[in-house]
Amino acid sequence: MVCLLNTISPTLNIQLDCGQSVSVEAFMYDLTYAGLIEGAPNERLNTWIMERALTRHQALWGERQIHMVQPAIDVSDPAHPSLPRLNLHVWLTCSESINPMCDGSQLVVTWFDDECHKQPLAEVISSAIRHLPWKQLACDFDY
Repeated sequence: MVCLLNTISPTLNIQLDCGQSVSVEAFMYDLTYAGLIEGAPNERLNTWIMERALTRHQALWGERQIHMVQPAIDVSDPAHPSLPRLNLHVWLTCSESINPMCDGSQLVVTWFDDECHKQPLAEVISSAIRHLPWKQLACDFDY
């Protein structure tokens, strides 16, 4: 389930399959192969891109627990396996902490997809994250 919490300060709230309700703090995306001037994707480049995806958010959002949804790699050309064309990132928070002594929990999720413009942003994010086991992946925080 995806809903806006209120109309004064619209916050995107998503109900995960595990029962946790999370809020979207920030979202960003870029082209997976942005900056690749010549050549074709290969396993080494894809590994580098996936490793970089685990830290790209830090410049904007600081160091946070991160989880990558494993991408489907197109191997129709075995010499040039390719990742989906977009790399997406979302910073999520939950008012429920994992440890009752903390104020809340949070997680940055990154994933790859071929399309994100044909459906509402809430659906794009929800379809990528709703299956996540929040308590196993997220990290607590204090204000």
